[in-house]
Amino acid sequence: MRTHLTSLFTRAATDGSARPDVDPATLATEVAAFLEGAHLLRPLDPDQVDLPAVHRGCFEGLTAHLRP
Repeated sequence: MRTHLTSLFTRAATDGSARPDVDPATLATEVAAFLEGAHLLRPLDPDQVDLPAVHRGCFEGLTAHLRP
C-alpha cells in the first residue's frame, strides 16, 4: 500500500495537482498508519468511532494540506 501511495503522491507533486514540496514517501507512511490505526479503533469502540466521519476528516485535511 505504501508503494502505491508513494507513487500517487509523487505523480500528484509532479503534475502540479499537489504541492511540489511534499515528501511522497513520508506522506504515504502517514496515510497508511492512519488507515491501520482507524480500523483498529473501530472494533474496540464501535459505538464511539464513526469510521466514515474519521476518514472524511482526515482526507479533507490531507487534501487541504496538499493543495498547491
